[in-house]
Amino acid sequence: MSQSIQKPVRQSSLTSTIRKKNQSINNQHRHSLSAIKTDSRNRRLATSFSIPVLLDTMDEFFQATKNMEDEIMLPTKLKDMSVDEIISENSVQVENWHEVYTFVRGMRNQLQCMCPFAEDVNDNNTDLNNKQRQHSNDDEGIIVSISDNNQFSSASSTGSYDESEHSSTSSGTASHEAIKDELKYHYYGLFQSLNNLTSMANRVKDKYREESGF
Repeated sequence: MSQSIQKPVRQSSLTSTIRKKNQSINNQHRHSLSAIKTDSRNRRLATSFSIPVLLDTMDEFFQATKNMEDEIMLPTKLKDMSVDEIISENSVQVENWHEVYTFVRGMRNQLQCMCPFAEDVNDNNTDLNNKQRQHSNDDEGIIVSISDNNQFSSASSTGSYDESEHSSTSSGTASHEAIKDELKYHYYGLFQSLNNLTSMANRVKDKYREESGF
């Protein structure tokens, strides 16, 4: 009688164990599929929304800055090293290599932020608002006649329809070309800036090595 009772109990325990193992395997399989999908989605996004050449140029700058930091164990030593060469074209001549070192690291840190140069944008907006307020205060004593404005508006509206249509078409084409030229200017300008920063990082590292006698 006791043996007949023990047998169903063992079968139930074995069934429960098998069920738990199957559930664990299913969970692992689900997690693996989720990880694969996430990785695949991230790769598609990186491929769709990135510019490989630009990323390579930026990676070169980041790597050069890291090599500079790894090489220079005593950054304060750079303060005693005067700069007797042109660092980059159209740049202000600095007094020592520590200023170059600090500048390069600062640019690297900005590019790694979520909102690079946000403080500079806020400062520029503040300066612009201050100038606008100052200009407004300077013009408080000037009164513009409403009738003069009406006469100007009336005179400007007497142009022919054909001329206005031709003007709008020409301005639309010109605006597209202007946007294109602006994009090209900033696109190639970004490459030039990154290459200049990379050269500066490498030069600081080389000068430190020369002075240290390595």
